[in-house]
Amino acid sequence: MSSPRTIAAAGRTDRTYVLFLGRSTALDPITGVTDDAGNTWTRLDYAPKSGSTGRRAEVWSCRPAAPFTVVSVAFTGSGVCLGALLEVAGAAGPDVSAADVRSNSGAPAPVTVAPTVGGGIALAAIVATPTPTSQITPSAGWTLVATDSGGPAVAYRPDPPAGTPVGVSWTLSTATGSGHAITVVKAAPVVPAVTVTVWDGAAEQPATLAGVWDGATVQPATLT
Repeated sequence: MSSPRTIAAAGRTDRTYVLFLGRSTALDPITGVTDDAGNTWTRLDYAPKSGSTGRRAEVWSCRPAAPFTVVSVAFTGSGVCLGALLEVAGAAGPDVSAADVRSNSGAPAPVTVAPTVGGGIALAAIVATPTPTSQITPSAGWTLVATDSGGPAVAYRPDPPAGTPVGVSWTLSTATGSGHAITVVKAAPVVPAVTVTVWDGAAEQPATLAGVWDGATVQPATLT
């Protein structure tokens, strides 16, 4: 048996999208993610790779080539499918990602990644059904994102330092098996403004360009 889950969103081409997905069991898989504009969604990592411990947790990403309005998730099995879609502005795409599961615990060990560059944003999720998101707390330095009460719970941390492992120590009100996923999204490079000046013999003066001499007349031109 397969079922679709759809998420409505005004997808833009100048954004990076991160989609956290989870299942209420560890065994029920997610078979694909698509949108109504035909963009490519890439699964960055998933857990568990095998076995039945914890909950299914996955992280997907897309840098759209065309605007979309609906994201569809395909999955099999009878377990609940959970999802949280995040839009990240000023991002150049994923840096590093990881996913893993934890056995029954109210304080599961964090799943960590080490960013290769600084200046990005870390996003982490936990799937811990049936514990509601209101009873899940991230460790210091992480801020919760508003998501459905059923989960997954999602938190972010801006500008994690390069080369240092980063992860969330989640606290659950009730011990349960859980699935975890984390990714760091790289910041888009900043292109510095170019200022052109001309030395007048005493100081640098702002340059202007009236045109270019073509051998007969001055032709209009712009300075870039």
